[in-house]
Amino acid sequence: MKNICLFGVSNVGKSTIGELPAKRAGYDFYDLDEEVRKDVQMSQTEFKDSFTLEERDEKRIEVLDSLFRKAGNKVIAVTPITYRMDALTVFAQAGVHGIELTDSPEHIFDRLIFTDENDAAYTDDEYKNRYKDHCLKMIREDLEYYGNGVFCLAEGLYDMNGEAPEEVVNGILREFGDLFAESQRIVQN
Repeated sequence: MKNICLFGVSNVGKSTIGELPAKRAGYDFYDLDEEVRKDVQMSQTEFKDSFTLEERDEKRIEVLDSLFRKAGNKVIAVTPITYRMDALTVFAQAGVHGIELTDSPEHIFDRLIFTDENDAAYTDDEYKNRYKDHCLKMIREDLEYYGNGVFCLAEGLYDMNGEAPEEVVNGILREFGDLFAESQRIVQN
């Protein structure tokens, strides 16, 4: 059983990217945000408003531990966890591997989407562009705090460099193919 975690800041593309190699390798795919939402039976907005950051991280770690224990090979898009020290024992389990995805603030901004109070995604380019400087500032702060090597359990860093999802997946499979079963077969597809 392998658990491959994709780490990275919000909107870097963990979920979009994670589904593709999981599908190619025949692994199950999980998005930690979605799994937490199912567990607490509330929207991300309600979850954020109802719990402190530490409590949210505790719930994320609990859900991750449960996912790691499920049978089968998995790719999991992992929400940034602020209280990382609390997560080390869970991540240190056998069969847990990590890849950190990173990109420039401008490329992350280009992928930025919004969600409403019911977690439905929508695009609002007018709003996004009106607050571009603020959004870029927040992305830079996240990258400084969470990104570029801070995810200490990641076995490697993959710089997406603004590539399309399929290109990123091909690059990940070339660089980290040994983490996936039948890596030769999936790299060649």
